[in-house]
Amino acid sequence: MSTYLITGANRGIGLALFKQVAAKSENTVIVTVRDETKAEQIKKLGYKNVHVIVIDIGDTLEAFEAAFKSLPELAPNGFDAVIHNAGVLSEGTMSKFGDHKLSEFQRVWDINFLGAVKFLRSILPILDLNNKPVKVLTVSSSGGTISEMVFACNSYGASKAALNYITKEIALERKERGDIFVPIHPGVVDTDMTTELKGKYHLISAEESAAKVWELVDKLTLEDSGKFWSYDGSELPY
Repeated sequence: MSTYLITGANRGIGLALFKQVAAKSENTVIVTVRDETKAEQIKKLGYKNVHVIVIDIGDTLEAFEAAFKSLPELAPNGFDAVIHNAGVLSEGTMSKFGDHKLSEFQRVWDINFLGAVKFLRSILPILDLNNKPVKVLTVSSSGGTISEMVFACNSYGASKAALNYITKEIALERKERGDIFVPIHPGVVDTDMTTELKGKYHLISAEESAAKVWELVDKLTLEDSGKFWSYDGSELPY
């Protein structure tokens, strides 16, 4: 029996991730969605071992803390894995820097980076309520790599590079506790967020990505903490 927390679970990768672990009735799966309509969609799937928390990634830190007050009761023995998946792809991701809308830099930063910061800040005290080490994955992208950048991803890539940084920082802080923190590239996944990438890249299904991510979760050890991983188990450069 395992306990999981997954953000952004109402569509795409997040939906596939939660359905694959919720299929085992002995697991406890806690998911977040951004509004009550999305929550009802999850509830209609009929899983009796799934608990839904409504929190918009753009909400305040205080709202996150309030939304997560039920977590100690829902997961009294702690978590086996936490996956922060909630995020957005920018409009005009592949555009030239000078053509990329300034408003997109702000919007994507607020969601992909500051949203992750608020989530992580609110979840860490809850993880500390027991001594159980946990595996925490933040869904990043190969588009966030700096050392081997080969194409522009503008606000999206910048937000993911920042996410990588903060994930590795926390990995260093919590390694002594036994926690494993890693950013992951889930593959270029065929979702409603990747419409402009179709025809330019080989897209994989959300189900394939999720299955590989769970395989990676099972294999991660403390030595892997702080490294940047691809869904296929290969290490990526920062």
